Amino acid sequence: MCLGKTLQQRTICWLEKFVNHPTEGNARHADRTILAYQGGGECRSENMRTLWVARHFDVTAAQSAERRRRRAGARKLLKVIRGTRRVVRWTLVLR
Repeated sequence: MCLGKTLQQRTICWLEKFVNHPTEGNARHADRTILAYQGGGECRSENMRTLWVARHFDVTAAQSAERRRRRAGARKLLKVIRGTRRVVRWTLVLR
């Protein structure tokens, strides 16, 4: 498999795989321009692009990291909001 290497190494690996074992799906993958979780869940042609397999791996990894970062920020914000609500609730009870 051609994972866990630099982009250049993965590209060479995929190229060798494509030349030596030409099967459908070895060269290009379809990818969404607007991600499904951002509202691009429909598979219309306007929302699709083709990417070289090695590049698709990198794009997907970057998008996953961005989504993890956003979700972590949302969790922190939710904890702050919940903590603020508890403080307000206790203040109202004590009055």
